[in-house]
Amino acid sequence: MPDYISFLRLFSCSCALLCAGMLHASGLQPWLRELAVIPPAPSAKEKDAWMRQVWTRTAEYAASLSEPASADDCGDAMVLLVPVFQAWPDGKAAGAALAEILSVPAESIGDVSSWDDLVKHQEAIQERVRFLRLKKLAAYYDSAAIRRAVKRNRDKYGERYAGAEGFLARLDEWEKELGPLDRWVEQAGPGQAALLREMVDLRRKALIEALPEQNGLKEWVSVRRFNPSGKSSFNHDRPANWQGISSMPGPGRKYRSGIVKFNGVSSSSPVEQLLADDRWVGHLDVDFSGEKLMFTGNGFGKKESRPWDVFELDLKTGEKESLTAHMPADTDSYNSCYLPDGRIIFVNPACRGCPAWPGWITWATSTFTTGKRKRPAGLPLTRTITGSPPCCRTAG
Repeated sequence: MPDYISFLRLFSCSCALLCAGMLHASGLQPWLRELAVIPPAPSAKEKDAWMRQVWTRTAEYAASLSEPASADDCGDAMVLLVPVFQAWPDGKAAGAALAEILSVPAESIGDVSSWDDLVKHQEAIQERVRFLRLKKLAAYYDSAAIRRAVKRNRDKYGERYAGAEGFLARLDEWEKELGPLDRWVEQAGPGQAALLREMVDLRRKALIEALPEQNGLKEWVSVRRFNPSGKSSFNHDRPANWQGISSMPGPGRKYRSGIVKFNGVSSSSPVEQLLADDRWVGHLDVDFSGEKLMFTGNGFGKKESRPWDVFELDLKTGEKESLTAHMPADTDSYNSCYLPDGRIIFVNPACRGCPAWPGWITWATSTFTTGKRKRPAGLPLTRTITGSPPCCRTAG
């Protein structure tokens, strides 16, 4: 199977989409109509190039929309329908592939020879996408671990941990009726969607929401990227584990990144897009007030030639500010962190390299800045890249 089928998620991935009302009214039809303008592959030899066009058009379409949850539907549907696209122009084989995806008899699907034929099944495809997403939420359902956690929380918090006996009783009922829950989840079909949702909800409530000492994780943020090349993003949107961000291409490379916000710990799709751009963004850190966040990016209004800088995003106004534009123009700044005293710390490689690896691998120097973030306050830590765990030492 071509490696571009791993297109959608990474850790995130992740983008956005059309108005919610419009999407729910029309399902996947706008996306499929967008793909229909791509001419069919003239021959089997051209199929890979044609598939890359389909992936690229999907990424462009998703990036043009405003609701991230809908982007998930398009991206997941693209992954799901790869066998159908690969079977074209054989309509019978494509119909059989779609029937297998939807877990229905091939006779109920018939031939799928065109985009119009595919649009007829867009509601069933979307239902399948959302069911598979639910199964991912319920995956690795370790009832024994949940039960241990519930008993520990009950012993620790007493009456302040509400619902403990109900959690345990429900787990007992499920195991008595269904057997090992992790195996049952793997085999569950669309008819068990309601029970899957109940299992996900119980795990969230028992392990997070019922804890008296936690305020509740109401919102959280993440980076999502779509890879418009049509290939796996794993080796294209991050440096290797022995490299720094300076080893990544900067300006001129399209990454289609987005910073998105999720509501609740069981949310499978984001509810809001905070920042979207063709450039790479990552290394998120939220400040202690929850009103701003820092990220690593490149070229956000900066004139220097270096690709990587630390930026701050105001979550109320949406305004961006470079926090490291004062650093030397021939260095990169990245991977920042807020400190409780108002300063920030970030990494700057100071143009040093390690020739022991293929290519030049930068060495990273941790840098503090003052509360006003106008100049470095010192270089107290140095981190070197070696084959063993990284070491930190006081700078001399």
